[in-house]
Amino acid sequence: MLDARCNPGKGKVRKLNSFCQEKDILTSYGNRPIIGTHETSEKVDEIATFAEVSNIYSNIRAVCYCSLNILILLTFLMQVELDPSVMPKIPGAKVAILQAKWYREPIDKMVQKTVELLVAAGCPKPDVHIMPGSLELPLAAQALMRKEKYDAIICFGAIMKGETYHFDMIMNMCADGFNKVMLEEGVPIIMEVIPIGNMDQLVARSQDNAFNKGVEAAIATAEIIDWRRRNLSY
Repeated sequence: MLDARCNPGKGKVRKLNSFCQEKDILTSYGNRPIIGTHETSEKVDEIATFAEVSNIYSNIRAVCYCSLNILILLTFLMQVELDPSVMPKIPGAKVAILQAKWYREPIDKMVQKTVELLVAAGCPKPDVHIMPGSLELPLAAQALMRKEKYDAIICFGAIMKGETYHFDMIMNMCADGFNKVMLEEGVPIIMEVIPIGNMDQLVARSQDNAFNKGVEAAIATAEIIDWRRRNLSY
């Protein structure tokens, strides 16, 4: 360990020794030993500066980590409560719902809320099709579009994040598939395939309140159909 008796920079040497003990780097600076009193004042200054910069970097990382978590928390707390009472009327609109079979209980509640609100807006009760999983939803949506004329198709599902990249792969493939089908067929797809970290997150989004994802889906569906009717003569 550096000897604090080294005349120049005694305070810096003591600070450096403390830093080295904390970071477990007691025996080397680069490829050379730093033990004893043979280091010059310039070298002590250089090593002490390295210690100070490292501490600053560690503090910045800690602040960034805390800021990120605060941002995530604020995003959750600032969810917009949607008001279905102001959604436009869409009499006679033809809508289908595709639902992945996984996590049926909470997803069923979302679908029920969507159907309830669409019917209240004048839409005939949509047919609900149960699919093997979320990955099949884009293909099924395209098949329905090519079979009949739809004003919109709503797709429900949930993908839980696990230890592998399966979560990322499926979410990316779903989003890409929905985008391609919409552009190719010219029919809106309302994507309610929800990425979740645990079941609590999904259950929280299926309650009988304005934060139910079914409310979001119904409002988005009514708004896009209404816009197309007013602006594109559908």
